[in-house]
Parts: sequence; C-alpha cells; structure tokens
Amino acid sequence: MGIIYYGFDSHRVVIDDRTLAHLELVIYSKLRRNERFALALTAPDSEGGIAHSLWMDSSIPLRFEYESEFHAAINRDWLEALSKTATSLRGLRIVDEPAPILIFPSATRVKKADEAVPAGHAAVKERVSA
Repeated sequence: MGIIYYGFDSHRVVIDDRTLAHLELVIYSKLRRNERFALALTAPDSEGGIAHSLWMDSSIPLRFEYESEFHAAINRDWLEALSKTATSLRGLRIVDEPAPILIFPSATRVKKADEAVPAGHAAVKERVSA
C-alpha cells in the first residue's frame, strides 16, 4: 500500500501502489499546467474507510510514497478515465481500471487482456480507437 502525504501537516491517505502510480501521473500532469481541482478518495477498510476530499493546488506540499519498488505497467486508458473525473464537479476520484486491449499482429480479431495469448505470438499493447 502506498501513501499520499498532503499539506503542511502531512495529512496521509493510504492507497494501493498500482492505483497510486496512476493517480500520481494524473495529479502531476494537472498541477504542471497550474490546474486546481478536488481529489476525492476513500481509504481502505483496514485504514478506517475514511472518505477524504483534498483541494489540489501546486502551492500545497504533496508527496507520494510506495510500499514496493516494483512499478507496474501504466494503463493509458485508465489515465484518461481518471483525468476525465478530475474535470467533473466531484473532482478526481478512483474509477475502475479498464482492461487493456491487446493486439496480436497475425490474428484477425482483437482480444481482451484476460484471454490467453496464442502460442508463438507476442502480446502488443496498443491504443485502439472505438
């Protein structure tokens, strides 16, 4: 589990590492453009299940800490989905991660990430327009 430390009093919110990595990219992207927005999170039940609402502004100290050194692959579709929530009235919030779409160069159809990869094919993750 990772932690977001927020504000001068280092308020902390616990989030799983994979989700935190995606939130970090969205948050930094928006702050880099000097955008201000709300961040709405609910801590895991093990941390009391407390709902947090934080105002994100580049003038407020912010730090991300990860439990593990392993960094999972980033899902671009999830980044886009998270970014869209940040422009809503409710603010940036965690939404379900969409399954990545895998394209097999010699296959005739698109396969979902949870399907088996055909023998002799290397999975290539690409963005597919709907």
